[in-house]
Amino acid sequence: MTGTPDTDVQGGTWSFATAREPAEFPAAGVEGAPGVEHAGGNGRTLCGIRGRYLTVFLHRFQPQALASCRKCRALAEAAPSRPCG
Repeated sequence: MTGTPDTDVQGGTWSFATAREPAEFPAAGVEGAPGVEHAGGNGRTLCGIRGRYLTVFLHRFQPQALASCRKCRALAEAAPSRPCG
């Protein structure tokens, strides 16, 4: 195929074996602070708010959303990617 990167050829940059996707986090709201979404994980938000003050939503945290917490956004975008599949 013309124009398709091949990892067997020196300089190839992509393959199904090494394909990765961004890390995902559940969206959470904080009691008493409506309108701001945080990235949840391990009983707290990425920015450090503890679980007893959280409401977990049924959708993923979207770092680029206008209502996202700035600290959670930066931490979510810096999180390591994970293998596809």
